[in-house]
Amino acid sequence: MAKSSRMSLFVTRFVAYNLERYKDDPAKKALFTGLTESELTFETLTMGANGLRSTTIKSASRRFIGLNQSWTAADVNSAKAFEMSDNQLYPDLATLKEQTVPGVYAYQDADGKTTKICILLPYNTAAADQPEAAKSAFLTNLKYETVGSDVTVDSDSVNINAPCIVGEVKFELARVAVFNIPDTDYGQLEHKQDAVAA
Repeated sequence: MAKSSRMSLFVTRFVAYNLERYKDDPAKKALFTGLTESELTFETLTMGANGLRSTTIKSASRRFIGLNQSWTAADVNSAKAFEMSDNQLYPDLATLKEQTVPGVYAYQDADGKTTKICILLPYNTAAADQPEAAKSAFLTNLKYETVGSDVTVDSDSVNINAPCIVGEVKFELARVAVFNIPDTDYGQLEHKQDAVAA
């Protein structure tokens, strides 16, 4: 899977916003038409609390500078941020934890309005290995590039604090796959052979 760059969410918004802002000014609109991330330089990126971000953005090829360009990072808890294991939105975490296949899944938070993401690890992942396994699954399935300092892990979650994405994703163990024999009445038992003498 090809990953989008760390700054792609902001660049997409920056270009769209300024194309709309300057739609009636052809000379200024031309500065943003077809603008790509490779034409931009970000200076002094500030990463504030609650996902608030700001930077100075420049383009030598387009000859512009934008001081104090700010945005709020996207919440990582979105099925659009990951390669999901399925397209289902589970009604709650308890239902999701019944799954036996490891992967990245979405569930409805207790408020009934918020989507959350959960990483299910193989059921036999040792406790000491779970944080690293969760981080690996997170980075493999996240649709965006990261650098080492963007992602941290604690005992039950992977946390990201990147320029355009912020938040926490819980991890759990997948349930052990167990074959469930249906309710069965085997009828009257019968002796089929002579009893063995002791």
